[in-house]
Amino acid sequence: MNASSPKPSNLRPVMRRPRSEWRIPRIDASNRLLLQRQEAAQHQKIMEGTTPHGRELLRKILWTTERLLRNQSHTRDQIVGIIQRELTVFEELVPEFTLLLGRLFGGNTNTWRQVTPPVLARFMVIYYEEKARRKKLVSAASSACAPAAVSCSCKV
Repeated sequence: MNASSPKPSNLRPVMRRPRSEWRIPRIDASNRLLLQRQEAAQHQKIMEGTTPHGRELLRKILWTTERLLRNQSHTRDQIVGIIQRELTVFEELVPEFTLLLGRLFGGNTNTWRQVTPPVLARFMVIYYEEKARRKKLVSAASSACAPAAVSCSCKV
């Protein structure tokens, strides 16, 4: 190559990394990448037709529901009222919320579209109550199956 010939445009600068940052790829790296891509495609399919703002608001409403149930500072009806008020503030996004929840929990799309904010609020509260109950059962079962500490008074 002489100085007057044009340089190829597809060359990229090489960024050196210190040896301490070198990593040997895992044997199953290609499988993990494939799984990540499949999960990303599933998430895209679930989120299709929704807005980022709607998804974030639903996430915050669901988090509020879970937090209120965990704190046990309100009765079930009070929590349903709080969530229902949140849903009515964002009433134009309720169809989007029902679409997302219908995709996450399955079922007929037309049935989910007919769900009103009071029913949706009650569903969220019941779902998180059931989730907390199952979590307690699992933790109780795992602690019951754990081996007991053995104490020995033997002198060695």
